[in-house]
Amino acid sequence: MLENRQEIVVKRLKTVSTQGDKEFKNEAELLAKLNHYNLVQLCGYNIGGIERLLIYEVMPHGSLYE
Repeated sequence: MLENRQEIVVKRLKTVSTQGDKEFKNEAELLAKLNHYNLVQLCGYNIGGIERLLIYEVMPHGSLYE
C-alpha cells in the first residue's frame, strides 16, 4: 500500500533476461499508456539494481481467477 492508501501489486520479473534496460523501459512506458476496462493500470516500474519490477493497481473486485 502506498502512502496515499492506494493498494498496489508488485510483479518481480526474472533477473535472467536478454532484454536490456532501454527495451524494458520503453515497454513499461507503453504499458503505462494503455487504458482499457479489461486491463489493470500500470502505475510504475523499477529498473534499479538487478531487479526489474512492474507496479500495478489492484483489481477492485478480486483477481481474474475468481
